[in-house]
Amino acid sequence: MIRMGQVTSCLRSAGGAFGTLWGCAPDKAVTGRDRYRPLRTKAAYTYTQVETYDVPTSRLTRQLTSVLNARDLAEACRSIAPGRLIRSACPVDASEEDVLIIREMLQVNRLIDLRSNYERKTDGIGHLIKHAEVVRMRKAAPALQPRPGKRVSPDPRDAQLVVHHLSLLERSRYYGKFVMSLPFGTAARIVFWTVLLNQRRAISIAMTEINKAGLPGLYSTILATAGPEIREALELLASAAEAGETTLFFCKIGKDRTGLLAAMVLTCCGASVDEIVTDYARSDDVGAVALGGMEKEELKGLDVSVFSRAPPQALLATLEHLRETYGGTEEYLTHIGFGIEKQMRLAKSLQPTIAGQDARIPVL
Repeated sequence: MIRMGQVTSCLRSAGGAFGTLWGCAPDKAVTGRDRYRPLRTKAAYTYTQVETYDVPTSRLTRQLTSVLNARDLAEACRSIAPGRLIRSACPVDASEEDVLIIREMLQVNRLIDLRSNYERKTDGIGHLIKHAEVVRMRKAAPALQPRPGKRVSPDPRDAQLVVHHLSLLERSRYYGKFVMSLPFGTAARIVFWTVLLNQRRAISIAMTEINKAGLPGLYSTILATAGPEIREALELLASAAEAGETTLFFCKIGKDRTGLLAAMVLTCCGASVDEIVTDYARSDDVGAVALGGMEKEELKGLDVSVFSRAPPQALLATLEHLRETYGGTEEYLTHIGFGIEKQMRLAKSLQPTIAGQDARIPVL
């Protein structure tokens, strides 16, 4: 007699196999983890759009011509000092003028790249990143190190530019978790056609479910599979802010993965739900889709009208998912290893200094 545990184990293995159809190995960290008993709550989150705050760096980010969706996170919440955290789409197409604004005026010396390995390989390097030192994910946040033969100057304009690669969306992790989250019958059909090596049929069934789950389904999968990367990104942001450095964090279009990380930071800094969702919804007019490169390969059937937007309801549903599954956003962060003390450290490191303004940023 076949036991349910054996069936579940089979589905887990098949979820990883579904990812290997496209040349990627399953990630051990996602199989069988993140299974919790939902916590029942009485009321759902509500949202009312709020005005964003004009900060000294706002006029600088608006001058960026080839770096899309750029803004200072301080525009979303007064408890964040201007000039500490800049969010944007991928700056690979940054012009020389954009690089001047980013490096000389915004004084950015750390980049956190949330794109997938596929995206980094296909997008190229660009003016901004070509001279940066690349630091891939490690267990401990690496310190800023000078290049051989080059001294790091205390002047931020002369400091070395470091880019940290922390992918939040990879094929193997996404597919493995996604298949396991589906109803048993649907997952079984995907497994059946995967075993028979009928990729088109398996993808067709999966695409129906992916479109049905929409952005909330995408976000819940990212949060469930990219905990280590999110934790390290937050730790890097805290250490950079404590060192007086400015960090630019980005994904492909600065909407989904960047939006999730921004929501985590804003939560730590005490932002209201209205402020968090308003910041996210500012990306609603980007009009592009980026799912780690999967949208260019096997997921060409994505509903663009859904995945190219950033409506408030998508993030509200995600926040509700975090509350039902983990107990809340703070509890989710604690679960992935970014506990209350670390959350408070991040909030303190980003607090405004002189009259709510960072003295390093010029007032235009």
